[in-house]
Amino acid sequence: MSYLEITSPVLQAGIYIRKRLDEDSSNIPSVAAIVAAANKFVENSKLDFIGAERVAQKLGWNVFCLSESIEKSMADSLFNIIVSQFYKPDWIDVAYMGRSYVVDRFKTVNERQLFNNAGLLSNDSMAAHQWWSKLALISRKFSVENTEDAGERWLECEQLSFLREQSELVGTEFAPRLVSIDDCTLGFDIETFRLDGSLNTYRRHFIEVKSCSIASKPRFFISNSEWNFAIRNREMWQLDFYGHGSESAKVLTYQDILPLMPSNTSRGKWLKAEVSLA
Repeated sequence: MSYLEITSPVLQAGIYIRKRLDEDSSNIPSVAAIVAAANKFVENSKLDFIGAERVAQKLGWNVFCLSESIEKSMADSLFNIIVSQFYKPDWIDVAYMGRSYVVDRFKTVNERQLFNNAGLLSNDSMAAHQWWSKLALISRKFSVENTEDAGERWLECEQLSFLREQSELVGTEFAPRLVSIDDCTLGFDIETFRLDGSLNTYRRHFIEVKSCSIASKPRFFISNSEWNFAIRNREMWQLDFYGHGSESAKVLTYQDILPLMPSNTSRGKWLKAEVSLA
């Protein structure tokens, strides 16, 4: 069974069986008995119990997750399957670049439907953002050199900045957008809005989020493309830096960071810079 054979009916069947197996630990029914009982009901007729059993033969029934909703259960189960050694999809090497790069590589309608049913194509879901960010961390381990930014802390800080921007725009017609979920190569993580006092209107504003896990050495890494974006949008750009354990960002402007940055020369171009704030 290949990754492309993992469909919504497979996940739903696996979740159904896992739930029945967990319901009465003192009298655990056989999978065959669960399936036989389930097939008596019309609503279960579209579930792929055979496919679910094939997945479980390789990964065990615990690969199917039980969460507060079927959508969340499907998303968590799909994550477990994707990161296993048996079902790694061919697009895992680009997942660190963002959701759009993965969706562009979908090969079937069933694949898109699977991700949609699991709530992973939503633009407004923080749960979807967390799922894709976790997958990006896995993808980075497969694809690019890991850095101190590539951890759970990075995800937490991005969410803190996003929630702050949401709060600041309450009561307006504007809302921030987490662009990093779809494309991490744009040079910024959050698109938001700021009130322009001179024009009495709101204008676009861009936020790049960085964090550091070393308390004694506050620093961050910034790529050449990220810095070039900052140069082009210097009046509408900021960097939110989160030090070790901090839940509030130190906001740095283009002018704050400029003296700390290296320069390209006629003979060479830097690709990533380490910026120390000590």
